[in-house]
Amino acid sequence: MNYQMGFHAVIAHPTLINQCCLAFNHPSQRTRSLVLDLLAAIALVRGGHQEVLKALGNYKKICGELKRFETLMKCFKEADDSSLELQVACMQFINIIVHSVDDMNYRVHLQWEFTLLGLDRRIRTLQHTKSDKLRVQVQAYLDNMFNVSNRSEERRGGKE
Repeated sequence: MNYQMGFHAVIAHPTLINQCCLAFNHPSQRTRSLVLDLLAAIALVRGGHQEVLKALGNYKKICGELKRFETLMKCFKEADDSSLELQVACMQFINIIVHSVDDMNYRVHLQWEFTLLGLDRRIRTLQHTKSDKLRVQVQAYLDNMFNVSNRSEERRGGKE
């Protein structure tokens, strides 16, 4: 993954990204953090974002999730101060998945998926965390969040 040839081999492999996603089921928090770091790196490269989302769709089907990102959010919400590395990895992954999308409609859709799974409530509890790394990731999400209700009010205000 550190070199272009290695990255292309990962993207070209028919099941490797799916296997990486399934490794998130490992009980080790360190392994889960590494899985999220790897998927985030893949998502940042052209074509990688779509491949990661496809693999997460596959994960949903195989693991019996009702909603995509369900297991990720359950893990994130249950994490405590002893699992700071995992919390940072979760928040960084969410930032990359939601905010690295150019299409605003799709970005809002992804943001809404996480909102329905309780991300907004979790972020409110983490805004005052003592961890600088986690606070930076939370603030990055808030700074880049697309507030649909504000946009709707702006449009209504402009038409009246």
